[in-house]
Amino acid sequence: MATEYFSRLYTYDNHVNRQVLAQLRQLGTVGEQSRNVFSHLLQAKKLWMWRMRGEDYRTLIVWPELSWEECELLIEENEQDWTKFIAGLDDVALDHEVAYTNSKGNQFSSPIREILTHVLIHGGYHRGQIASAVRRGGAEPLLTDYIAWTRGEV
Repeated sequence: MATEYFSRLYTYDNHVNRQVLAQLRQLGTVGEQSRNVFSHLLQAKKLWMWRMRGEDYRTLIVWPELSWEECELLIEENEQDWTKFIAGLDDVALDHEVAYTNSKGNQFSSPIREILTHVLIHGGYHRGQIASAVRRGGAEPLLTDYIAWTRGEV
């Protein structure tokens, strides 16, 4: 069932976000430089949830400057919201179209299945940016690959 698959992917996503948060908190200046990217990753996940639920998401700042504590709370909030949302879906609902307006004011409509996929890929993209910054700062970035997580290495 597709919803079980998405549930598993979002469990992975939450797990690696917690690990990245822990590493960034420990890295001093390097972590501080990456905090805004990480804040954006988490806030975008929240923004998409609000879009999916039909809430007014226009008040959300897409690139917020969150503290580490706020990032931690947002990880928890996102996990609860997405877990509940995905649990309420079935395979037919995954094809339901969600209408939304992007940050540039353009209107679109996308199936839930595509939005779920986008949110995951978006997070991976920004974790990759963070990993590059960590390496440039002289530290070893975390292994956050999905396949490594499936093997219990992450």
